[in-house]
Amino acid sequence: MGVRRLQTYLEQYCPDACYEVSIEQIANNYRQTHNKEPVIVVDGSCCYRKLYGGLDWVCGGQYKEHVDSITKFIDSFERLGIKLVLYFDGATQESKRPVWVSRRLQSMEKAHAIFDALKAGQEVKRMDKELYVLPAGAGSVMSSISRTRCMVQRSLKECDEEITEYAARNKCFAILAQDSDFVIYKNGADYYLSSENLNIDTMTTLVYDKEALARHLNLDVRDLPVFASLMGNDFIPADDLKPFHNWLMGKRRHKNYVQALVLRVADFVYKLPKGNDLFSCLRELSYDIFRTPHRAKDLRQSILSYVKSSKDILRIIDNRCEKWDKILSVAHDNYISMASPSYVYNILRKLPFEMSTALEDCRITVQPSAAALRLMRQRIYGVALREYPGGPDGLVVEEWCMSGPQSLKCALKVNAILPPDDSPLLLDLWFNDSEELIIKKFKLLAWIGSFHLTSTNLHTLPHPLLPAVIILSYLYHDAGILLDWEVKVFAAVIIDVQIMESKELSAVTVNKVDVRGVQLATLFTRSITHLGLANSICGNPIEVHWTRHPQLFDGKLFQISYLNGKSVPPSPKRGNIQQFNQLCDVVLKH
Repeated sequence: MGVRRLQTYLEQYCPDACYEVSIEQIANNYRQTHNKEPVIVVDGSCCYRKLYGGLDWVCGGQYKEHVDSITKFIDSFERLGIKLVLYFDGATQESKRPVWVSRRLQSMEKAHAIFDALKAGQEVKRMDKELYVLPAGAGSVMSSISRTRCMVQRSLKECDEEITEYAARNKCFAILAQDSDFVIYKNGADYYLSSENLNIDTMTTLVYDKEALARHLNLDVRDLPVFASLMGNDFIPADDLKPFHNWLMGKRRHKNYVQALVLRVADFVYKLPKGNDLFSCLRELSYDIFRTPHRAKDLRQSILSYVKSSKDILRIIDNRCEKWDKILSVAHDNYISMASPSYVYNILRKLPFEMSTALEDCRITVQPSAAALRLMRQRIYGVALREYPGGPDGLVVEEWCMSGPQSLKCALKVNAILPPDDSPLLLDLWFNDSEELIIKKFKLLAWIGSFHLTSTNLHTLPHPLLPAVIILSYLYHDAGILLDWEVKVFAAVIIDVQIMESKELSAVTVNKVDVRGVQLATLFTRSITHLGLANSICGNPIEVHWTRHPQLFDGKLFQISYLNGKSVPPSPKRGNIQQFNQLCDVVLKH
C-alpha cells in the first residue's frame, strides 16, 4: 500500500520531487561516475499489472503473450547494459493480515461487479478498467520467466525492506517499484523509479526524489518516517487517522484536499520533538492522535520500520529431528532462489496457506476455486507434513483463502490427508531419481491429483499431457464440477495452446463470453498453480516446463471454444487429434 496519498501528492503537487528521466541517460551518468555496472533492484510484484499490460484479463489470461511482454521488459534493460535483480513477495506478515483481508474483500466486490456486467451483456473489450483483476497465475509466469534471465530472490520478511537493504548493501543504481514507502526509507539506491510510469519503448519513467520532497515539506529527511506514519501506511491504517486528519483540516472544505492534508500533517510533524526525544513522548503523541496512549507501540513500530535496518532472518533450526531440519534447509534454499513454489517452504514451516481474490463470482453455485481445490491441498499437506516432528497438531494447516465474504473472518483449520504408507518420503522424492523412485513419484502425484488416477500408470503418458490429465481428472471426478463436454473443451484448448505461437493467439478476438466459462477459466488456472505445487512436493516427476500456465491455457481461445462447445463437439483446431482423444479417454473413463 505504501504511504496513503503520497504518490498522488508527489505526481500532482510536487514537481521538484517527481519528474521524468531517461533511464539510459542516468544509467550512463552512473556508469561514468562510479565506474561500475548499473544494477536496478525490481519489486516484481509491483510490475505484474504493468507487464500484463493491455492483454485481455476477463477471459482467463493470455499467458504466452504475457511471456512476450516480460521478455521485452528484460531485453530493454539488457540493451542498455543494466543488470536487473528481481524480488518477489513471500508470505504475508501476520501483523498485516487485517490490511490483506480488507484488500481481498475490495477485490471480491470488483470481481462481482465484473460478473454483473457480463450477465448484463457487457462486451469484454468495453469492461471498466477500474474493475481490473489480474488473471490467476500471471505473477508466477513473471517469476518463472525472470528466473531464466535474471537474479531473482523471494523475500522472507517485508519485500520492500529486503529490496532497500539489498540496494544499500550493494550500492545499486536504482529501485524500480511502485510503493511510496521507498520514498521514506532511510537507505536504498541512488534513484527510486516508477514501474507504473515506465515506458518500455522510450525507456523513460518518473523518478521520486526523497530529498526534494523533504525540502518541499520543510522537513528534514529524518522526519519523513514520522510523516509517513501520520499519513497512514501498512502499520497504521488511514481510517484510524481520520479523526486526527479531520481535526487538522478543520471545518472548512478544501478544494484540493490531498494537497492541504499533506501540508498540514507536515506542519504538525515539523513541530514535534526530534530523534530520541520523540520516542520518549510517544504515549502523549498517541493520545493526541488516537485519543488513547495504547497506540504508542504502533507508532514506534511504524517509524522504526523505515529507519532501522532489520536483522537478516536466519533459517529456523529444528533440533527435534535432524532429518526434518535437513528438509527445512533444502526447502529454505529453494524458497529463496525460487526453485520451488513459495507454498512448499511455507507449508513445512507451518505458515498459513493463502489464496487471494481472483475473477470468481462467490454468489453462485459453482464452488470458488479455494473451496473446490481444498481436497487436493489436503493431500499435498499430507505428503509435506507426515514427517513433521510436532505430533498430530502438525497435520493441521491454517488457510486464508478467499471463497466468499465470510471466508476471511478467521483462519480455517484444515486437516492434512496422509498418503499411502508405502509412499516415498520427502528427501527421497527430492533427491532420488532412480527409475523405481520416478515411478513411485508419479504414483504419489496421481494420488494427490485424483482418486480416479490411482490405477493409471502416469509415467507412461507424454509429459505435455500429464498436467491436463491430473487437473481435469480432479475437476471432473473429485470436485464434480466439469461436465463431459467441458472436459473436452479444456482438452482441445490445451492441445492447441501447446503448438500455437503468441502471435496466433493474440489475433483471436472475443466479444461476448459465458459467465460460467469465465468462472471455470479461473478455476482451471488456479488448478495449474496447485498442480505445480504438487509436482514440486513430489520432486518434479513432470518436466516443470509443462506445468506452467503458458503451456496449458489461453483465455480468449478457451472462451470461444467454450461457446462453440455448447453446440459443436469440441476438438482441437490445430493440435494433434490423437493426443486429444488420448487425453479425453484417460480423464472420462469410468
